[in-house]
Amino acid sequence: MQELFKYNEKKLNIIHKYRTERSAIAPTSVNLNRIGTSKRQTFINRLSGELAITIYMALKPGNIDDQQRLLADFFDEDEPKKLWFPREADKYYLAIQSGDITYDTSQGYVIATVTMIVPDGVAHATASKDFTFVPNSDGVLEATIINDGTDWTTVDYTITHNHENGFLGIVSEYGAIQLGRISEVDGVDDTKIVVLANNSKGNFDDWTDGTTFYENPNKKAVTTMTADTQYGGRLGVLPTNFTNTANGELFGAIKEKVFTTPATDWYLWAQAWYETTVMGQTGSWGLDIIDEDNKLIAGMSLDKTDSAGNTAKMRFNVGTSSGGARIIKEILFEPTYWENSNPYGGESRLKNRNPFDIRKEGSKITFFWRGGYYAFTLPELAAKKAKRIQYFVGQYNGRTASQLVTHHYLNNLTFYDLKQQYWRDVPNRYPLGSVVYIDGEARKPYFNNMLRLSDEVIGSHYFKVPPGETKVQLVCSDFSTPLPTAKATIQEVFL
Repeated sequence: MQELFKYNEKKLNIIHKYRTERSAIAPTSVNLNRIGTSKRQTFINRLSGELAITIYMALKPGNIDDQQRLLADFFDEDEPKKLWFPREADKYYLAIQSGDITYDTSQGYVIATVTMIVPDGVAHATASKDFTFVPNSDGVLEATIINDGTDWTTVDYTITHNHENGFLGIVSEYGAIQLGRISEVDGVDDTKIVVLANNSKGNFDDWTDGTTFYENPNKKAVTTMTADTQYGGRLGVLPTNFTNTANGELFGAIKEKVFTTPATDWYLWAQAWYETTVMGQTGSWGLDIIDEDNKLIAGMSLDKTDSAGNTAKMRFNVGTSSGGARIIKEILFEPTYWENSNPYGGESRLKNRNPFDIRKEGSKITFFWRGGYYAFTLPELAAKKAKRIQYFVGQYNGRTASQLVTHHYLNNLTFYDLKQQYWRDVPNRYPLGSVVYIDGEARKPYFNNMLRLSDEVIGSHYFKVPPGETKVQLVCSDFSTPLPTAKATIQEVFL
């Protein structure tokens, strides 16, 4: 029995057998230009067009109306999807239906015909290929990329730092990518970064139950939250049933981490999961940095009071000169599973794209939201020192625990003191253990899974590599030893 093709990772079992027709190569056009009164033309460029694949499908006996609906649904996509054929098991096309699906019953059975357009005109390898960077005879990291495809292809890079680093340069004969600052130094008589909290995989054993939530004391602790290792680890698990025994505006649970040494300049990185599963769920999620006087410095909250629909608010909160709290930025979002509407939903969590960070440097406080940063200058907070982190999860007065937002968790968290005084190793742009990922097709760099366009040096060229061998070198700050661990990844392309 003939193995069926797949479109968007699906097969259609009403197909008995099929055959395909396609041109050997996508059509091309050549642009020429006649300069002045010259009798001859000059070559400008050569452009490749789209590739067309026609699929003829003999359908199994059945109701033709039902089969037409199934075929229409099978091929109905808003953008090109993977089209895979068993005879080219190691390749796929990015294709989309064009024109009508036609039906021929003249041979006593139904033959359906569909034309699939491949906009980029090429096939892509189903498997990627990795190439490890190793030191060459000069001690420079180098990789030889072997492209066995028949066309140029983009290159992704994954760089894991084994030492602090301030600069990355990726160089080949086809271009160069530069990130960071080549002049960044390693050590000065200044300050150092110290990790004050590092919690992952559900291990929050060094956090304790809190009694007062200082950002808003009306958020009352009426129960306790726990952490577990489910979903990669989470803090914020509440009992199934709890009630507003404190008669607060909000009621739930508080966890906190108190620092032995307060920090004036600090950096918090964490991952959030805030997602409803039923319309009308409500609840509050809050993570705040508190000073030595138990006053708010800065924090972020995810709040949903919409008891009918699915609208929530992301709020950046900061302290005031009088010791109170205020909202400095508010953004509406829908706390669904999907990444395009919720950066802290299930899809983002599964793709490891749910981090956020907050940084305080003197009077400047910077918040992260959806690949961008929001910075605020607040002189009244410049001298405030972070003494504790507090985390609250709870429900609004008048609502029940069963109506709480389903997923209300903190996955992982790291908190740094950025300027502990001593002769220090400079807190470089890329700390030990940090990972830089460069998406060659999108032409974007990521730092610890967060988009970091500001690192890119003007003039960087995200080059492709042709068929055959290409040597690529990776350079970094001269103090970054041992050298980073790095690899280049390609997905071959075939005409």
